[in-house]
Amino acid sequence: MRRRKDRANPLNLPLVEITWADHTTRSGGWRPLKDARTVPLAECRDVGRLVARTRKQVILAGMVSSDGDVNNLMQIPGGWVQKIRRLR
Repeated sequence: MRRRKDRANPLNLPLVEITWADHTTRSGGWRPLKDARTVPLAECRDVGRLVARTRKQVILAGMVSSDGDVNNLMQIPGGWVQKIRRLR
């Protein structure tokens, strides 16, 4: 099946770095409650093509092709995003 030539090229999407907070999991045994209240979030960074951005979520494509396909999609909840920096 041939693709339509007028289909959007994902290579034209902005290339961005997203800094976002992710949950952490602590195991390894019992600990005092006061220590459990101070578990930090993990700061994460991802680079990809910005597919969509709404208040609810940000969607990045980690891989793109010139024929209009995207792969390795990551959906990050909007409230977790700390910063979006345009690279290109």
